[in-house]
Amino acid sequence: MYKQMGWLCVLLVASSYAAAKDDYFWGSYGGHQGYFEAPYFGVGFMANTWGEEIGFVGHSEYSGQLFYETPPTNQNTLIENNVQTGLPFYISVLKGYAPNDRIALYASMGLLLWNQCDVVESNATGDRYCSGQEGGAELIPGAGVLYNFGSLTAGFGYQYGIGPLLSVGTDF
Repeated sequence: MYKQMGWLCVLLVASSYAAAKDDYFWGSYGGHQGYFEAPYFGVGFMANTWGEEIGFVGHSEYSGQLFYETPPTNQNTLIENNVQTGLPFYISVLKGYAPNDRIALYASMGLLLWNQCDVVESNATGDRYCSGQEGGAELIPGAGVLYNFGSLTAGFGYQYGIGPLLSVGTDF
């Protein structure tokens, strides 16, 4: 989880340097379909014809406190088997086309990453641990359109494993 957050910070800093005049920058909300049937939150940008979007799906099958380290003893009780923990992380690359300064179309290919494990409770401490961690990944194709209304940009897109997205942002 911390590694994902570190990469997210690096990508946000890199995307802020990549943004230039007349480039799109937006925030997205949507989802509620696809693999997790949960809301999606993301940010994206497109500079000239290339861009990226990063975000997360607001879904976790386990909501309690969980330790991602080895339990202190091997005397544990299985609480839940093979559950998705944490928030699934999404990153994509966009290739766009803007026939004029009012509209931009784009296609994307992204990667959705998540973590799943068995939740066990230590009989010694009562703490819950993530045992037998496995990562999941899925390629996510998508497409979208951005409309420019002066300095306001609005858009609509669809990501295959996530669902429809609405975007609001600006055109630098």
